[in-house]
Amino acid sequence: MSGQETLEGIVERLGMNPEDAEAVGRTLGTKEKLGKIWEKVSELAGKTLKLIAGTERRARKKEEERRMVQEQYARIFDRGEAWELTALKRSTGIKVDPEIAQQAYRIFIEKGEIGKLTRFKYISGQEIPAELVQQGYATCIANNDISDLEDLREKTGMEVAPEIVERGYAKYLLEDRLFELSSLKKITGVEIPPQTIQQAYAHHLKKFDPLVIGGIRNKTGIEIAPETYQQVYATLIEEGDIDRANSLNRE
Repeated sequence: MSGQETLEGIVERLGMNPEDAEAVGRTLGTKEKLGKIWEKVSELAGKTLKLIAGTERRARKKEEERRMVQEQYARIFDRGEAWELTALKRSTGIKVDPEIAQQAYRIFIEKGEIGKLTRFKYISGQEIPAELVQQGYATCIANNDISDLEDLREKTGMEVAPEIVERGYAKYLLEDRLFELSSLKKITGVEIPPQTIQQAYAHHLKKFDPLVIGGIRNKTGIEIAPETYQQVYATLIEEGDIDRANSLNRE
């Protein structure tokens, strides 16, 4: 400290107001003691700045490592190798970002890879958004894969939306997939809408599929409504298929 420095200069460097400076002056008595206080404050400030700078460097390094790991996670999702995801997660201790996981979930659903969807969900620890779960259910129904639908339901704890179930019923009735129809009803507990059953009857009556019609009757316990016969009859007459119209068996 310069011997020419005034007490007022030291006080100004310490950022003290006049009242506090006067009190300190009465207590310490000399500017030399105030100067020692300033030196100590300066020393501590320097150490603090170094500590902050070191912390910032470590934070930047940690963030860079995290970014690189997330990029690797994305590549692993793309390859579909669950064991790689497990190994990288264990070795780094870094969790999968929700955005990375959800992007992969969408791709799995688009490809119909529901098995990978549930495995990667378990390993990554990231939940599948409700919207994607419902898309997954729709994919399972479109692919006639009731076992994957059941697995997805168990893994997520989310019920299949009624409208998706009803679309599945319509598909399975039209395609004569009565096993899938029964399985879907057992899993979801959603009743088959009578209108959907009558639409299926109309479809198969027009194609003259008595075996399929009998199967639907046995599975649902619902008879063909008179209105359904009338609708099909009118359609066949309009199309000029008189013989088929006259052959309808009005039970």
